[in-house]
Amino acid sequence: MLAIEVGPVDVARTRYAISPLGEAMQALRVAAGVQAAGALRPWAEPAARPGTSNYAGRCPQSGR
Repeated sequence: MLAIEVGPVDVARTRYAISPLGEAMQALRVAAGVQAAGALRPWAEPAARPGTSNYAGRCPQSGR
């Protein structure tokens, strides 16, 4: 096992990011109606209007 020691300064300089693939999967689940919009509500509401693409059935079901 590899152990890396970090201090408060190291943690403060660390950048955290959301995975683009995870974000895309969340958007597909929201579009398919499998998951609540949550933080994607500003995107989900216009996307749900008539005349927009329907992604239902194209989103892999998640056990979550």
